[in-house]
Amino acid sequence: MKRDEKKVDYCLNHISGGKDSFEDLKNRIYEYINPEPDKGSDYLVDYLVRVLLFLFPLYVYDSVGVMGISMKDILFGIVVLIMTVRCIRSLLRKKICLGKKELFILGIFVSVLACFCIQTIALSAEVSHTYFYVGMFLLPFCVGFIERSKKYYMNIFVSSYIIVYLSIFIYIFTAKATFLGFEEYLDESYRLVPSFLLSSAVCAFLYIIEENKKKQILYLVLEAVGLIVLFLYGDTVAFMMLLIFLMCLQFVRRATVNFVKKNLILLFVFAFCASNVPILARFGTIGINRSFNLKYSICIDMFIAIACFFIAGYWDRIPKDHKEDCIVMVKFSAIFKQAVLILIVLLGLCFVFGSKADSLLGGFGGEVLTGFSGALWDSVSSSYGELWHVLEVYGIVGSAVLIIFSVFILNILYKAWKNHETTEEEKGYIMITLLFIVQSLFYPFTSVSMPSFLIFAGFAFKAAWKSNYISKDEKTDSGNSFDAISKMEIFFITVFSSALLVLVAFALYRTFVPAGAEGGDSSLVQTVIEQKEQQTITMDEKENNNEEKENGL
Repeated sequence: MKRDEKKVDYCLNHISGGKDSFEDLKNRIYEYINPEPDKGSDYLVDYLVRVLLFLFPLYVYDSVGVMGISMKDILFGIVVLIMTVRCIRSLLRKKICLGKKELFILGIFVSVLACFCIQTIALSAEVSHTYFYVGMFLLPFCVGFIERSKKYYMNIFVSSYIIVYLSIFIYIFTAKATFLGFEEYLDESYRLVPSFLLSSAVCAFLYIIEENKKKQILYLVLEAVGLIVLFLYGDTVAFMMLLIFLMCLQFVRRATVNFVKKNLILLFVFAFCASNVPILARFGTIGINRSFNLKYSICIDMFIAIACFFIAGYWDRIPKDHKEDCIVMVKFSAIFKQAVLILIVLLGLCFVFGSKADSLLGGFGGEVLTGFSGALWDSVSSSYGELWHVLEVYGIVGSAVLIIFSVFILNILYKAWKNHETTEEEKGYIMITLLFIVQSLFYPFTSVSMPSFLIFAGFAFKAAWKSNYISKDEKTDSGNSFDAISKMEIFFITVFSSALLVLVAFALYRTFVPAGAEGGDSSLVQTVIEQKEQQTITMDEKENNNEEKENGL
């Protein structure tokens, strides 16, 4: 009996220990997927940012709601408005101290918000576009209330795009509607190319800073998948922007052998995907209608072979009796920087002579050069970025303000990059913000990628704010200008609060009252009801068609 009792006790202890270990495993998984916000962060903002990063890339339902603003954009605005009210409430509890830089940004934002209110009341067609400009200021402001800029938020975004790419590849190989409905966007490159650029940039950055070998493989596979999708649906400008981004990743860390090797692997994967996508498009891809020239694949393969020959010869000269993380490749890093500058100059020349490239057909490699230059020229000339939109709507004055504001932001980010206290994750967010600024010259703002871009830009500005919030000059003469700055703060906050109240009141009014012929025939509530009824009618028609087919059979 005693032996049996001991066995029973041992089994119970073992079982209870198994339960404890299972609970620990479950808690560890939960903590990894959804960790607690850092101390000092705003909990509501932190969790809503996670929702925006994961769910919004999966939300494809984009029908027009009110005054040209889609239902997805309206939902985005509601989330941002909730966070903004929360952050302003937290800000007012503290002592507000704004420097000259912050006042300049606030002044630009107040001007944009005033334009939006005027356009909304006047039922202007420009409302839907200015709507993005308002969010462009508010969302990074809210992200500033998250304490640390971790790569965790990049991982949330990447997790979402695993599902997006799965949906796209199902359509590529079956040409059937998928569970996300992303096939509706695939013919509209201006919508999807910025999101593909962002996902590829994030995966590349995570791969290059990751130390775990298994995670490196995962990020590299995701990078290859994203590159394939980008080459299938993107254009030449997008390819070149991503290539320059991948080359510039080398500046994130010291140019050790291990780090340079990972950067070269990324460039090899880029070239390998570029050369093999035309072959993929010819075999088994039912959902691809674009045609690709296999001559370019052969040229890229030849370039890969020549580059690998020279790199392998250079690599043999590296000492083998030292750790790869200890050897810094100074000369190779310098050559790499020169290669980035040369590539930018060559791209500029190809664009300048793109319209005249047909005269090069007779020379050696002329067909390839003509095709590339022509494709680059067509991509740039057919683009409709934000600079062109501002020039078209607001004229030279608006364009000048946009350029000055962009230079101002670039200067802030550059100082943050040069700061020794800036972490690698923060440098990654700064690089993504630079990519956002550059791609906005060629592609308009869309709800597919805008929220994620703005969140990452918010983390970059958080790093810049941390290093440049109060300069020495502002500290020394703060006693002389404190009264003036205080009055300016009160003025801008008053204008901002008034404009925000007007905007919220008008939005609530428009939710139930139709905008009229200029802004739409239905109110927001009526639009939702009509779309729901249309979906029901469509589903009934499909069921009737299926019944007729079954009866016919």
